[in-house]
Amino acid sequence: RRGAGPDPTMLVFTGSDACGGTPANVCIHGTSEIWSRNVPAGNVRNWVDGHAKGSTTIELDAAVGLRAGTVLVLDQLNDTVETGGVLVSDGPGFSIEGGAPGRVNRAQQQFVEVVAVNGTKVTVSPSIHMPNWRPSQQPQVWWWGDNLATASMDGVEDLTLDHTTAPEIAGIVFSNAYKGWVANVRSLHANRSHVWLFQAARIEIEDSYFYGSRLGASQSYGVEFFTTADNLVLNNIFQRVTTPIVMGPGAGSVVAYNYFTDMTYYVPSWMMAGLVASHAAGAAMNLFEGNVGNQVLMDAYHGTGNLATFF
Repeated sequence: RRGAGPDPTMLVFTGSDACGGTPANVCIHGTSEIWSRNVPAGNVRNWVDGHAKGSTTIELDAAVGLRAGTVLVLDQLNDTVETGGVLVSDGPGFSIEGGAPGRVNRAQQQFVEVVAVNGTKVTVSPSIHMPNWRPSQQPQVWWWGDNLATASMDGVEDLTLDHTTAPEIAGIVFSNAYKGWVANVRSLHANRSHVWLFQAARIEIEDSYFYGSRLGASQSYGVEFFTTADNLVLNNIFQRVTTPIVMGPGAGSVVAYNYFTDMTYYVPSWMMAGLVASHAAGAAMNLFEGNVGNQVLMDAYHGTGNLATFF
């Protein structure tokens, strides 16, 4: 979807696409309909070795059904007690509301692409991010369906999207998507999110302008990260958006050199944080650099956040 530029090309929406359960005006959605809450047993493998941070080779109990290009989701059981190190949990005592998205009690996630399969050993990209993957937490991998049905290398650029009168949940949704992008887009008056990354990874959002939250509610976001990883949000302007950046489960993303201004008050006496660096268990190993806004927050509403870096 490419226009001639934000001024000459304007799309004004009056309806929306169902987009696999997350209605959107622009839907970038793979046709595989396997979601993290109902992954069939045939799409799950036990991850038995190769847990070290930086590893690019993992060993599974079986690699049947995997091939180069398959997108895997790595996860493991939540912690239930204090470990003395990295702790990932959305359970009582570690969370205010609980309910981190993803497979139940498996909030820590990373998305990787299969590069090669050699017996039960699988070469993946990128390397393992987190230092706390370990056999005691029964790490597993799963995939959302046929890799040929993944929305890959799809993007939106050089146009204006006016969501003012549409009934969508999000302006642009990436779901079951990999290596997508938003570039030089002007997005106006979105509902819940201007861009929602929902079970998607390696999405780039750059050089764009996001204006207005239609409801000005607590869930009025610019870019919403929701079970995702390894994204780049760079050099964007967010104006009159309640919360420009909110991070859900996922590791390895970079949010850099964005500008937040004239943010919408959720209630007259409360301006929410412009950059919520952790809003669910499993938000970890993300970099926030050079952003300009009102404040940064890591909360425990839906679980613990870990190992964020701020410059």
